[in-house]
Amino acid sequence: MGGIEGIGGSHHGPPPDRNYNYRAHNPSQDSPQGPQDGVDLSPEARAATDTSHILEVARNQPDIRADRVAVARENIEAGLYQRRDVIAVVAERVSKVLS
Repeated sequence: MGGIEGIGGSHHGPPPDRNYNYRAHNPSQDSPQGPQDGVDLSPEARAATDTSHILEVARNQPDIRADRVAVARENIEAGLYQRRDVIAVVAERVSKVLS
């Protein structure tokens, strides 16, 4: 039977009295369900995950919110925006977008 040749041509296999599927017993890893794996995320990683999720949700939103457009249209038709203070705010916001 051939074996795997290690560095320098020497054969290093499992000892003859060991099974290939042998796992060392580690009582600190034992639980009723067996050994458990886990991952602890730092607060920074959690914040990055939350931010990533929020950005994904925002990207999937339409660029134009029809509900806001409908409210604005109703307010225009009702004459609510025909005040100097409202016109000044709208003009300022439009100029920021266009510059």
